[in-house]
Amino acid sequence: MGLRSPKENITLKLCGKVYNLKATKSEEHLLLKAADQLNRILSGQKQQHPNADERDLLIMTAFDLIVQSHTESDELQTSLDRLKILNKQIDEILPNN
Repeated sequence: MGLRSPKENITLKLCGKVYNLKATKSEEHLLLKAADQLNRILSGQKQQHPNADERDLLIMTAFDLIVQSHTESDELQTSLDRLKILNKQIDEILPNN
């Protein structure tokens, strides 16, 4: 048997529809967490826009998640840039051994 974890069948409910997928145990946790987050976000979107079409709600949700991802990526890059500057400053202060 190889080093890869065996994939098992899991069931996800997204937007009221059931999807059957195969995933390893470690993937299963992430997929279930993501499904829960998506369903919570969509529920909130439905409350804010009760007359909106489900497709529009999905589009708004996808857009919000992409914006959030880019924001977090930009914040991470800013933090990494600051760390590089700090490391350079530390290297200039500490004597080389």
